Amino acid sequence: MLQIIRIVVATSMALCFGFFGLACIWILWIQFRQGVASKSWPSTQGRVTSFRVRRDQEMCEDITYSYSLIYAYAVNGIGYKLKDLGDGVFTSSHAAEQAALTNHPVGQTAKVFYHPRKPQTAVLTPGLHLGCFLTFLIAFPMAIGCIVLAVNKSTEVLGWLMIGAPPETGCYGADLIAKQWTPKVCPPADAI
Repeated sequence: MLQIIRIVVATSMALCFGFFGLACIWILWIQFRQGVASKSWPSTQGRVTSFRVRRDQEMCEDITYSYSLIYAYAVNGIGYKLKDLGDGVFTSSHAAEQAALTNHPVGQTAKVFYHPRKPQTAVLTPGLHLGCFLTFLIAFPMAIGCIVLAVNKSTEVLGWLMIGAPPETGCYGADLIAKQWTPKVCPPADAI
């Protein structure tokens, strides 16, 4: 009974991580498509309307500050707003505020590239960004690994449901096509 609980818990965790991995891949795919497409988007003039200083703190790390900018732009007479992250990480809110005021003063104009069919979707810098590639390099292998783990563990759960409990002694894998437990090499005792 303890073995089935371990398998169900491992499968549940693997499925959760697998779905999380798939969600990451899906978000990266959308960002990739948008990045490529944005190079051919039309542009309009926008202007900085405000900024916000944000306090950031990772677990067990120092407090840092950053800022985000709010741009206003219009397409076909309809006004839109775009939030964009500013440049840099700062050690005080005052430093972040000064950087925002110096580098992106309220009223400053900027070229805004917008999606021709969805003008509320816009970017200040068209194309792919380094962050997208780095996220992909980290998230994609993790997602694939979690999906493989989920599929591997789910065959054991399906074996319990379709075939019944495996033999008490030895190590067995579920052969779902033949509907039987087949012997397999046992992992070392300290790995269980």
